[in-house]
Amino acid sequence: MFFTTIVLAAFVVPRFSSAETVKGLFEAANKRGLTTERVFTLHTISHSTEFYAAGRLLREPDGKLKKLYNPSEVVSEMQRTNTKTALVLVPLEYQKQLTDSVQLRSEVLQNNGELAIVAVKLK
Repeated sequence: MFFTTIVLAAFVVPRFSSAETVKGLFEAANKRGLTTERVFTLHTISHSTEFYAAGRLLREPDGKLKKLYNPSEVVSEMQRTNTKTALVLVPLEYQKQLTDSVQLRSEVLQNNGELAIVAVKLK
C-alpha cells in the first residue's frame, strides 16, 4: 500500500494537477523573457490566469475576461492595442489555428495537457 501511494504521488498526481493550472505555462513564458506581454484567451476562459498574468489580460468593457474565437480576432486585438508580441492561451484542439495562421508567426511554448501557451507576433 505504501509503495502504491508513493508511485501515485510521484507520477500520476503531478500529471493531473498540471492540467488544472496554468502556472507551468506562464513559467515557460517567463523563462523566455515574456513577462509583460498581453495575454489573450482563444476559445476558452481560464480564471487562474488572473493570478499569473494580472494586469495583462484582455477584458470586456465590463471587466470580464474576453474570449476570442478565431486568429483574426487575435490579430484585430493586437492591432487595436498596438501589441507586437502576445501570449495566447488556447485549448490543444485549437492550437493549430494559431500555428497555421497566415497572419501570425506562432511559437508554442508549452502545454499542460489541456491548454497551450503560444507566443504570437504579427507577420
